[in-house]
Amino acid sequence: MTKPVRVTIFGFPGSGKSTLANLLLGSSVLNPKDRLPTVQITGGETVKSSCTLPDGSTVDFPHFNTAEIAAKSPIFVNAEMPLPALGKISVMEVVANGGPAELSRALAWAAERTDISIWCTQTFGPAEQSVWKAATEDMKDHGFMVLTKADALARDGTLNSVVANLQQQGAEEFNRILPVATLDAIAARKADGTIDRDQLTRSGGRALIAEILREVDLGLQAAVDQAEILLQRFPPKASPAPAAKVEAAPKPAPAAPATVTPVASEPEVASEPKPAVEPVAETAPTEAPRVSARVRSRPAPEMPPRPAVMPVNILAAARNVQQAAETEPETADAEEETEVAEATPPIAALSPATREAFEHAIERLTQHGQKFAGDAAKGGALEADLLMRETANSVQWLSDYLSENGESRDPALSQLRAAAFDAADLLQLMQIENDAGSVGEFVSVAIQLRREIESALAA
Repeated sequence: MTKPVRVTIFGFPGSGKSTLANLLLGSSVLNPKDRLPTVQITGGETVKSSCTLPDGSTVDFPHFNTAEIAAKSPIFVNAEMPLPALGKISVMEVVANGGPAELSRALAWAAERTDISIWCTQTFGPAEQSVWKAATEDMKDHGFMVLTKADALARDGTLNSVVANLQQQGAEEFNRILPVATLDAIAARKADGTIDRDQLTRSGGRALIAEILREVDLGLQAAVDQAEILLQRFPPKASPAPAAKVEAAPKPAPAAPATVTPVASEPEVASEPKPAVEPVAETAPTEAPRVSARVRSRPAPEMPPRPAVMPVNILAAARNVQQAAETEPETADAEEETEVAEATPPIAALSPATREAFEHAIERLTQHGQKFAGDAAKGGALEADLLMRETANSVQWLSDYLSENGESRDPALSQLRAAAFDAADLLQLMQIENDAGSVGEFVSVAIQLRREIESALAA
């Protein structure tokens, strides 16, 4: 549950894999000019690397210098670095310079070492389609096609047509297809540590990072679900009560020494506690949790059931919004919460600018809830698709508003910006699925975001 999710980047030479890896790592780690083999980068306390040579021997370095490593002509490189991004993911760039056949072999080798797949391309031509066709269903369910160098296509005025063509060719083969101007996305990270969010959004980098983080969160939730199922199947055993100590028998009276039999003291119960759950070899996970399957046209692999959302009708949904606008429940039912990143209460007090932004956001969400509650009370036609569309618009407004207002240095604002951005993307995806039964989840998202803002204001 704590092991980072493994992200693997595929593609033909020159497709922009190294640059995309640098974007995900948040640092210029790989130099595309140095000819490196497949490189795996994981988190570590210090920077170090290990190279596997063609004869099977290894060479270790107390650093990661791509030019020095390339000079050794290794066949595989493993590196560790103390980068923040590597706390949630590890990144592997698969390099195959021998054409489609070699890339196909590399794809098969990487299948058991991959949780999230990213295929870098500009055309996704027949050769690429042939290689990716052999990918496992799990890789496809958690795979993203990334149209790299999208900035050049935009300048040529061909971006929209290329994206449309890729959608036609790969919509059934990938979870999402995302255009990314990789260099622009990297440039959004300034030298002083700040991020130009507008530039990151325009480049497509923010959408890609958000999708990967969502998959990471879904993978963690799947692991939690599996743990809960395991605990239900094998409930913790009650700890045995400690045996009562037996007091030593009194010394026998001198007149009748043989009539009293000494009582032996019972052994003390071992002080080392027994494990709460007995280990179960056949169900214990042996590797990082796989990310849970997304909604796709093909049958998804079996995963633990998603926590149910309590069914509500349209009128009840509107009343829930109004109730949330007036009073906050004492406790939140976990089954009614949609999977949105929970914001941790800030340690420092909110700045005046952030407090003002939060108060305005609360006012806007309150108006949204009251509007629909009023329509429902009048007996108006409050259809599911209308409620979902307007709720999605409200959450999108909140994401845009928080990205432009408040004090960026406030931890609470940063957390809520991320939560609102993820929520807006989630609702857009659910709108595409066009499931009227999801209306309760839409309402829950808006309610949860409102609660997070109120918690920040009350801290």
